[in-house]
Amino acid sequence: MIALAVCWLFLFRASSVTGDLLLRGLGAPVEDDDHWFLAFWTGLLALGAFVLLAALALPTPYAAAVLLLALLPRASAPSLAPPRAFWAIAAAMTFTSSSPVRLYDTALYHQPLIEWLSSEGLAPGLGLVHYRFGFTSSWLALTSMFNVGPLQDRCSALVTGLAIAVCLAQWVHLYRRNNFESTRFYLAALPPILAFSLLESAIVSPSPNTGAALAVLTGIWLLVRSPAHPAAFAVAAGSLAVKLSAAPLAAVAFFRAPRRVWWAAALIVPFVLANYQTTGCPLFPAALLCSDAPEGLPPQQVRAIAHETLNWARYAGFYPPGASYFQLEWLPRYLSLSRNAVMAALTALSLLALVLQRRFTLPIAAAALGAAYVYAAAPDPRFGAGFLFALPALVLPALPLPRLSRRALTVTIVLVLTLGAWTGTRLADITMPDPRNEFTSYRLLVPAEAWTPDATTTFLRHGSVFHAPVATDRCGAAPRPCTPYAPLPTLHREGRAWKR
Repeated sequence: MIALAVCWLFLFRASSVTGDLLLRGLGAPVEDDDHWFLAFWTGLLALGAFVLLAALALPTPYAAAVLLLALLPRASAPSLAPPRAFWAIAAAMTFTSSSPVRLYDTALYHQPLIEWLSSEGLAPGLGLVHYRFGFTSSWLALTSMFNVGPLQDRCSALVTGLAIAVCLAQWVHLYRRNNFESTRFYLAALPPILAFSLLESAIVSPSPNTGAALAVLTGIWLLVRSPAHPAAFAVAAGSLAVKLSAAPLAAVAFFRAPRRVWWAAALIVPFVLANYQTTGCPLFPAALLCSDAPEGLPPQQVRAIAHETLNWARYAGFYPPGASYFQLEWLPRYLSLSRNAVMAALTALSLLALVLQRRFTLPIAAAALGAAYVYAAAPDPRFGAGFLFALPALVLPALPLPRLSRRALTVTIVLVLTLGAWTGTRLADITMPDPRNEFTSYRLLVPAEAWTPDATTTFLRHGSVFHAPVATDRCGAAPRPCTPYAPLPTLHREGRAWKR
């Protein structure tokens, strides 16, 4: 908990300074009452893109020098000071974020990729070792920057936890200003996004899905608040570097972006370069513009991965080998899951209401296009939670909120975070006992360690020793290189690069 607090203080201030400098360069007004929030998100996403760019050549901890920005006098400027609620919420969030990470995908590829990023960076052809390493993200890169020393294998929820604390502090900050459409939207959209992340076990995780959902929420809120605000396109571009599914927001925000902010599109470049370096495909898992270089995945494998990503989401699990894109056999099985059925109904009703109201604004276009993209590319709600929950929030009329003080709201959030984390850990320990659930004095210093498989085996491939988990497909924090899949028989290493 203490280590998280220290890291958050540096990351928060460094992000705020970076964002403030960028927003000033973009011509944004600094007298804005929400400038602290805009500066944080713009700076956090920019730092993530920078670390991802550095990872192309270096281990990400070398990029930690950017945290020295937190020591600049500008970091304590009044315009960058968060509301007082932030400090109490962040303190409670350190308890929540120090809990064990239980998200399946974290042990499947988030944590192994974090290990690679912090140890070697993104080696060319890394996707040949484990194809999911091609799902690069600035969110994971920024997280991996802290994966050293006492936080080795213990930092995976660090960036997500800080982002949630900031968003909750902004929620409290806006609560008494609900006479604005943008405020009503933010107040309505954030709680279901966080509740969904909690149900998905992603609220304590490095999942780019959660990072993208919060960043998309911020971007759409900006479009509602001021479509031509320079931060709108900067946040949208930074969101795409977190997750490709945020692309619709970047496309829509670009239409109203002043010409002087177009250079913010540079935040997307590290994401494209990282995908190309690890898989040979700049928009992986899309097969568009893929290279057939020795460091790239074979084109037929990329097409198979895209097919699997689509149909695993459609069929909510195993799918027939010959599943066709334009047929709807998947729909009954997809809707049999209550989560999918509720989200699909909510999306359809929201779109219908907006059509009947004849409301066609830029934020509505962003939310609708994002929802359409998710359902067309891979209809799993976790891939587009920011868009899917933005739609009903845009439909809702002004709600009569109880007149609660900011102190009461802050205390409520603190109690929900701490009691929720404690209860969740106790319940998880009943159904699935885990020694990481025990709260020891060591947990006051650092978060719980990452999951590691009970047993691994090793095999040799052209002079490289590979580790493989036994009876599971998750490597977690096992030694590198670890892969649950049999690599290509010709896979070998030349210097830093993997080749087929």
